[in-house]
Amino acid sequence: MNKEMYGESKTNDAVLHVPVLLSEVLESFKNVKYWILDLTIGRGGHFFELLKFHNNLIGFDADIDCVNYIRSTLVNLGYISYKKIDKKIEILKKGENKKVILVNANFVELKNVLSELRVEKVSGILADLGINMIQLKNSKRGFSFKNKTDILDMRLNTKKGFRALDLLNGLSKNELTLLLKNLGEVRGASRIAENIINYRKYKSINSVEDLLKASKIDKFYNKKNIHPATQLFMALRIAVNKEHINLKVLLDSTLEYIKKGAVFSIITFHSLEEKVVYKFLKNEALNYEVYTANEKELRTNKSSRSAKLFVIKI
Repeated sequence: MNKEMYGESKTNDAVLHVPVLLSEVLESFKNVKYWILDLTIGRGGHFFELLKFHNNLIGFDADIDCVNYIRSTLVNLGYISYKKIDKKIEILKKGENKKVILVNANFVELKNVLSELRVEKVSGILADLGINMIQLKNSKRGFSFKNKTDILDMRLNTKKGFRALDLLNGLSKNELTLLLKNLGEVRGASRIAENIINYRKYKSINSVEDLLKASKIDKFYNKKNIHPATQLFMALRIAVNKEHINLKVLLDSTLEYIKKGAVFSIITFHSLEEKVVYKFLKNEALNYEVYTANEKELRTNKSSRSAKLFVIKI
C-alpha cells in the first residue's frame, strides 16, 4: 500500500478497503479531461488513483466518516481548504491545477450540488455501488453478521432515516417477506420473516446476535454456498439506505449532467443492481462494455467475485 498516496488513518483501521476492477476503471477514464465525479468515495480506493491522473475531482459520500477520512488524507498530501459551501461541500486545492470538491451527501442530491457549484456538465462519472470493507467490518453499525455485538443501525448517514432494527421490530410478516425476497433474494424468506415475528413477541431485536437468533438463519446454511445471512443483511442494508431507489433516481437524471462523449462507469455487486442498470441501458439505447475481474484479482480480492463494471460511452 502506497502510504504517501493513501496517508495514515487517524482511526488506525486494521482492515483496508481494496478497490475492485481498478485498472479497468482507470482505463475507462483515460481520455477524460474535465470534471470527474466519484459518487461513492468510501475510503478512496478508486478516488486517489484517479487523482494521480486527473486534476478535477468531485467526491460524494453520505457517510461523514468517509468524507472526513478523505479530507484528512488530502491534507496530508498537501491540499488546503479553499472554500466551504454550507456544511456539506468543501473545495480543496493543491497548487494551481489540482482541485477536489468533497460532498457529504448521497448522490441523489447531485442536481442540487452541481447547481450550487455552478457546474453544468461533467466528463466522467464513477458509481461504485458496493459498501467498503471498513464500513462492513469496523463501523459498529451492524452491516456484517460476523460482528455479533453491533447494534443493527446500517444507515450510511446516521443523522436521518430508519435503522435496520426499526424495520425488524416494526414491519409485518408480509412486509418483511417481500423485503427479504425482493431486495436480497433470500431463500426461505417467508419462514425467516415468521421466525423474526415470533421472536420479537418476547424480545426486541437490537443487535446482530439478536437477529441471528431470531431468524434462525443458520438452519438454512449449506456450506457449499455463501452463508444465507449475507443476503439477509444485504437486503436490510439496501432497504435502510434506499439503495435500489437511489440508483434508479441517479440513472434517470444522469444524462442531464454529462457531456457528449463522456464516460459513465458503474460497478454493481448483485443482480438487483444489474437489472436496474440493464433496464436503463436498454431504455436509453446506450453503447456500453461489461468487465469482470481477471483470475489474478479473483484470487487476491474476494469482493471482486460478484463485481461487474459497466463502462458507458455517452
